[in-house]
Amino acid sequence: MSSLARWSGPAVGMLRVEREVVRWAVDQAGAQPVVFDPCKGCFRGLRGDWYERLSHWDEALDPAHGSLRGPRRFLPRRYQIFLAMERQRLTSNSAGSAARWDRAQRLLYRFHPGALVFENGLGERRSIVPVDLALGGAVAMGPDDLLISVCSDWDQKNSGGFHTLKRRSGFQLAVLCYDLIPLTHPQFFLDGVIGTFRKHWLNMMASAETILVNSTCIAADVEGLCRDEGLPAPTLRVIPLGCDRPPEFEGDGRLPAGLSEARYALFISTIEPRKGHGLLLDAWQRLLLQGVPQRCGFRLVFVGRPGWMVEEVLRRLGDLGALEGTVLHFPCLPDDALESLHAKAGFCLYPSAYEGFGLPVVEALARGKAVLASQAGAVPEAAGGLARLLPHDDPGAWAEAMGQWIEDPAERRAQEALVARGYHHRDWADVAREIVAAAQARD
Repeated sequence: MSSLARWSGPAVGMLRVEREVVRWAVDQAGAQPVVFDPCKGCFRGLRGDWYERLSHWDEALDPAHGSLRGPRRFLPRRYQIFLAMERQRLTSNSAGSAARWDRAQRLLYRFHPGALVFENGLGERRSIVPVDLALGGAVAMGPDDLLISVCSDWDQKNSGGFHTLKRRSGFQLAVLCYDLIPLTHPQFFLDGVIGTFRKHWLNMMASAETILVNSTCIAADVEGLCRDEGLPAPTLRVIPLGCDRPPEFEGDGRLPAGLSEARYALFISTIEPRKGHGLLLDAWQRLLLQGVPQRCGFRLVFVGRPGWMVEEVLRRLGDLGALEGTVLHFPCLPDDALESLHAKAGFCLYPSAYEGFGLPVVEALARGKAVLASQAGAVPEAAGGLARLLPHDDPGAWAEAMGQWIEDPAERRAQEALVARGYHHRDWADVAREIVAAAQARD
């Protein structure tokens, strides 16, 4: 659970996968949760109740662990003082004592409000846990042990050290590869990211006995990479993802100001180049020129945090005049607010240029929503014939399809009926069980 233990704030899809798989493996298969420590080059177990605490989104291991090296690590710094206070707060025996340490931390950052590392994107308090407080000693592993890695933690592991540890200890390794998009579509990523990603996955492909993927599309990409790099063909197992079963929604959840039930299209995704936010804005502006959203009182809603290389999209989102106030963006939302948006959306969108699966498509289908999705990558596999598929690079086609569903609700209700007849829920227990079984299988 190397990624899960370091994450706080609203979770992205891959973190939800890791949490659900780890929970099932620990509770049902007797697995031991471990975290890779890149500084020590080993896996470490968790002390006391820290496994359960780090499985949530409001506590995370110190993200700066190991970032200071040499003599600099002995110099007093604001963050080091904060972390010492955090240790005292987390180990306090009373709520009053913990509150006093919290106030002291806020005073430390009083004139640096943008650096409140102990607040998540929703303005809520989070815990930054000193690594030695939560992690125990190195976990000894040998040939009879199986390590399963189910998150895209390529930027958090010292892949060379991991590879060395695997070779020395001889444990069996199964790793879940969500996609190889930084290698197959490098135009969407920064150069430094591409090199780190490539190094990590070449080490993983050379080390792992089993590569797990979520789609046949990514299985082909993995085989292509191994072939191009002269690596042996890996043992590949395809396991589609599931999603949380939607709660029974009573319809009393409030919507943000400016939104009415069934009168907005919803797109949930981190804002990054390949996801298609720019395409949707192009399509939406075509609809505005035709007067479609204005006549129907319809809105376009984006939910997701800004990523990288998206300055132009953010600029356009900030230009309320050009969009006539019809586009809303929520960087972070608590789960109940997001569920309300999902439940009351007119339809959902997913225009990504390439995906290893497309979890938001499945989450929308699970809620009975009509979905417009791209034809790219593994999205058609995730949709399973229940979404209307469009080219990822044709804003005219998206404008036409969105306009039809906005102006004629009966058309999208027909699509919803198709979803109701054809969708079969696949929950996380099913996915976790299959991942563990696939990792244990030996041909």
